[in-house]
Amino acid sequence: MKSIFVVGSTGFLGREALEVVKLLGENYKVVGITGFNNLEILSEQIRSFLPKYVGASTKILDSLKEMFEKAYIFDVENELEQVLEDASPDLTLFLSSKITSLRSIYNQISNEHFVGIGNKESIIAGGEILFSDQLGNSLFPLIANHLQFFNV
Repeated sequence: MKSIFVVGSTGFLGREALEVVKLLGENYKVVGITGFNNLEILSEQIRSFLPKYVGASTKILDSLKEMFEKAYIFDVENELEQVLEDASPDLTLFLSSKITSLRSIYNQISNEHFVGIGNKESIIAGGEILFSDQLGNSLFPLIANHLQFFNV
């Protein structure tokens, strides 16, 4: 079974990625998701996919912890790198906005994990390093309507 971690699961690309995972069937398991402040969508995704790890902003952490005792609920802004290391997913999709995940993207690639990026800011800010020959070929850019082609 392949494990998938979706950073930015509540946004457009994140929701699309989770729909693709459903289509891929039982050989794929969503082990982690993160959303920033969208408690409603994140709660629906937790119920649907039963991830082990759920990251969010401090604004909604307490609500999530009360609602979902079985998941490890974490502060996405401060704990993402450590959680990704613990989860060690086969594929991590970075679909959140801004460059806040750049270090986590770099760490995943450095540890030879497959990474998909749908975040233009990270590609622009760190592209020279992220796409360098030294890091291998485990990184690929994702765009809307093309997520159905990933198959690690």
